[in-house]
Amino acid sequence: MIELEWVRTVIGGDELAYDFCAKYQGIIVGRILREEQGPQRGRWAYSFQLGSDVKFFSGDMNGTKETKQEAADKIKFWMERYLDTEPEQGGGKGLPPEEMPPDQRSMQLRHLKVRDPESYQDLLMQLRTGKITRN
Repeated sequence: MIELEWVRTVIGGDELAYDFCAKYQGIIVGRILREEQGPQRGRWAYSFQLGSDVKFFSGDMNGTKETKQEAADKIKFWMERYLDTEPEQGGGKGLPPEEMPPDQRSMQLRHLKVRDPESYQDLLMQLRTGKITRN
């Protein structure tokens, strides 16, 4: 069973009301927020943010639920599925958290892991200690 850390979403230095990000080992993996307008008003939108292959996207990784807990449960469901899915199929099974986000830094890490293991370890340590940030 995985544990997610829920934190308020901060944009431009402002904490947003009814808006939360899910973190897994320091990496943002999803977001939930209460809809404030329109026909979905009062419902909770959710969005899972990992997974890099069409095969992995076969489901409702984004949507709305009646309650905050139901939306949070969807993020947790997708995180568990992501961790149980092989990287070749868009998942993160066996990957360290630093390789999970779908960004340029993750691609750099995956490349170095195969081509230059020493540089991979160095970059991983710099990310973990905060000496460099994701770009």
